[in-house]
Amino acid sequence: MLLEKNNLISFNENKVINFEPVHHVYTDMQTNTNLTGATTFIKRYIEQFDTEKVSKNCEKQWGLDCDYIKDSWSMNGEISSTFGTSLHMALEFEDKYRYNLKKNGDRCFQIKHPMIKKIVYDFFLYAKNIGLKGKPYPEALISDTENGICALADRLIVTDPIKKECILCDYKVNYDYDVLGKENFINLPEQINLPTNKLSKLALQLRFQEQMLEKTGWTVTMKLAFVYELEWKHYIVQDLKHFDIMQGKIIS
Repeated sequence: MLLEKNNLISFNENKVINFEPVHHVYTDMQTNTNLTGATTFIKRYIEQFDTEKVSKNCEKQWGLDCDYIKDSWSMNGEISSTFGTSLHMALEFEDKYRYNLKKNGDRCFQIKHPMIKKIVYDFFLYAKNIGLKGKPYPEALISDTENGICALADRLIVTDPIKKECILCDYKVNYDYDVLGKENFINLPEQINLPTNKLSKLALQLRFQEQMLEKTGWTVTMKLAFVYELEWKHYIVQDLKHFDIMQGKIIS
């Protein structure tokens, strides 16, 4: 069942798309068809972790049952993903509600959890210190309904609405985000040489978002990864403008 409260308006196409958050299902409400999101789409370019094979190897080396090992990995992944989800929501909360003030000038709404509140406040201070300016759109839905695809951008910042220029930002809470050997890539043109780290995986994800924006006349001037590792840091994400990610080929 699609709930009306989950309906979102696409940033670049102004179309109604329902996002079911539990199973991450996107539905084009005009055609009642499902859309493919970024995480699902870019799997075609990423070698998937062989849980069964690796757990069997660990079973021999560690002397532990492979199901026990896989359970620990699953729980560890859940810890990271739920924390990441909470932090994303808190950053969205701050973008949406920090300007609501009472008559005495105090804020109407505050993040209550003290640790998350500090991380969020640190982010906005960090973004200000690096000179990040423009109108933010938190959790902006970007779509290309003609091709049956869409994505939620963590933070899209419009820097020039007349020229239709923007910045794409993504939040991560991974350690060793730029360390090589964390990812392996497949099915890419030989001209695309990506370092084997999580930053390259994000480059594909943001290229997916960028190509949908380009189709509707937008120009992405910069793509940024904001990574929290006890403190915030940022990376400029590799530019893949010459790569048609939908077709898997170089743009001539």
